[in-house]
Amino acid sequence: TTESPWARWSRGWTSEENRHGDLLNKYLYLGGRCDMRSVEVTIQHLITSGFNPGAQKDPYRGFVYTSFQERATKISHGNVGKLAREAGDKNLAQICARIAGDEARHEKAYQRFCTEILKRDPDGLLE
Repeated sequence: TTESPWARWSRGWTSEENRHGDLLNKYLYLGGRCDMRSVEVTIQHLITSGFNPGAQKDPYRGFVYTSFQERATKISHGNVGKLAREAGDKNLAQICARIAGDEARHEKAYQRFCTEILKRDPDGLLE
């Protein structure tokens, strides 16, 4: 593997995102209140179908997309955590707060990437 700063960041970010999914999956499994087979089938379909954020192999578009995506997941996990707390589920509230905190850190990083790109290549980023 490459040990460049970008490669290290990318592997760390990817592993954190994977950890979020694993944690939520385990929470659902251990809670026993949902059909885990349906969850697993849905995950399989999502991965098999793939996802295209419209970046068109343009890393600048990828950074912009990811900046907004990280903000959206931060807000979403934060809101689910609030609902969980109101419903008395302290464990889910704590899980969601931790994930929202990670997403906030990711958002800041991608915003910094975009800020730096704006300084170096504003026309490229804003195309």
